[in-house]
Amino acid sequence: MDDSGCVFCAIVRREAAASIVHEDDTTLAFMDHRPVTPGHLLVVPKAHAVGLEDLDERVGAAVWLVAHRLGRALRRSGLRCEGVNLFLADGVAAFQEVFHVHLHVFPRFAGDGFRLDADWRPRDRGELDRSAEALRLGITRSGPAPRDDASPDEESPLSESSVSESPVLDAPVFEIAEYSDAHDAIRAYRENGVVIVDYRAADEATRRRVADICTGAGLARGFSPFVLAEEVLFLTTERFPTRNERQRFRS
Repeated sequence: MDDSGCVFCAIVRREAAASIVHEDDTTLAFMDHRPVTPGHLLVVPKAHAVGLEDLDERVGAAVWLVAHRLGRALRRSGLRCEGVNLFLADGVAAFQEVFHVHLHVFPRFAGDGFRLDADWRPRDRGELDRSAEALRLGITRSGPAPRDDASPDEESPLSESSVSESPVLDAPVFEIAEYSDAHDAIRAYRENGVVIVDYRAADEATRRRVADICTGAGLARGFSPFVLAEEVLFLTTERFPTRNERQRFRS
């Protein structure tokens, strides 16, 4: 997934300035430089995703969890905060301006000047029922939801018990020393649906670039990547990594 020119990706890589509030393996939160009110911040996934269509649902859940915690933090921060808004713009028509998913979290107080205008008239039940039916169809077309206990780095919608531990399932391993080496790994992933990318031998700048391209490729095609070890990623569209594959790089 191309992140060239993305200001939020530059912030994640520390190539652009930002006032960072929170960071973990999946998300980054920093102050909006054009705040609605003092304390206005953004929570973004570290892996580039243009909109909700590109965003792994478990990564989205991680973004929401961080936003939830930071919304609570705003009320305890000493900044003026009588309420909190969480706002996500997905697409041009929804007023998205930076095309890397981001969730706004900002404090509200009487007279702060922020407004949303719309036609708020009550609608008849028939119209609401037709909209609900259209949405249920959309849910079906979106495919199955991830398991409730899944996380972006550890689990998948497939159950571990459904996967054989046979060695024939071992994914091919690509050891990456230079950025150009990653292209062979991504090509194999697209052709075979599963690959392990080991980029521990690369320098720091190359590791960042390889992580970005692998994460983007994984999220675009499947429910991966999974982290087998620091700087070792399992990319898959087909299956959960076997126990052997998960333990192989952790010794």
